[in-house]
Amino acid sequence: MKFRAILMVLATLAVISCQEKSEPTVTVNDPNLSSLTYTCLEDKTTVPISASQDWTATASAPWITVTPAKGAKGSHFITISVSANGPDGDRSGNVQITAGSAVLTINVRQSEQKALQLATDWVEVAQEGGEVTFQVTANVDFTSKVEEGA
Repeated sequence: MKFRAILMVLATLAVISCQEKSEPTVTVNDPNLSSLTYTCLEDKTTVPISASQDWTATASAPWITVTPAKGAKGSHFITISVSANGPDGDRSGNVQITAGSAVLTINVRQSEQKALQLATDWVEVAQEGGEVTFQVTANVDFTSKVEEGA
């Protein structure tokens, strides 16, 4: 009798251990939102996700925020926000959503602010005229023109 009970316990354990375990998953429910591109302005996007386990979300850069930062398994909406970007160059980062061993990466890119900047606010020109040089810093193409008689 004891032998039969032990045999049944072992058989049950064998069946349980042989059952296929599903791998954790986390997905973006809209494939158009798996990579985000923004202008230089402050902006945000709501992204629908699904996770088979509890999940956490982290941003790779301080100019990117994600809310909420964690949730239970199931379908959820997260909001990815970016702060305004200056004229120092385009920037990129990402948001990683982790559910167990599953990791989903949403790439985030933001363009720089287009700018034209003069090194000085004013210049003096002699009454009889003359040549004037301006130092210009720009990340856009530009031309300059002085009107006749100006």
